[in-house]
Amino acid sequence: MTQDRSRLIFQVVVSVLFLGVVFTAIFGWFVMQNVRETAQRTDLDMRCVAWAALSFACVNDGRFPTSADELFQMEVLPESISCTPDGTDSNWPTTRVEAMRGLEPPSLADAFRRMDVAFSSDGTLPPRIDPRGLPTLVDPPTKPTIREWLFSFPVNDA
Repeated sequence: MTQDRSRLIFQVVVSVLFLGVVFTAIFGWFVMQNVRETAQRTDLDMRCVAWAALSFACVNDGRFPTSADELFQMEVLPESISCTPDGTDSNWPTTRVEAMRGLEPPSLADAFRRMDVAFSSDGTLPPRIDPRGLPTLVDPPTKPTIREWLFSFPVNDA
């Protein structure tokens, strides 16, 4: 009788622990999916703002925007820019499809609202685009890629 009772208690404890492991795995999977979706949206937002800044600089002889108002002059994002990378070290996209990795971009206003963007006072430096602590994609890493685009752009110091 005590063996049957001990066995029942053992089975109940093992079953509860097993269900806890299964629940934790399922919960972790949902959390991971949510983080991936947020990272993809953040990635597109960063790329959208960077594309607008590159487009603005291309149209304005290499001068970057100095305020959000100037950046919003690019509300309709062009399909391509005429400025092309000079050398092999310059690696920015020349088409919107390439910049957005083939995905549909959000509106510039929505993307800007979700980012923390700091502008230089004279337009000689590109804007600093920060995702406000939101996750970004890791493969390829978004923040360094966008930084490379912006800082490899030839700036007109005049």
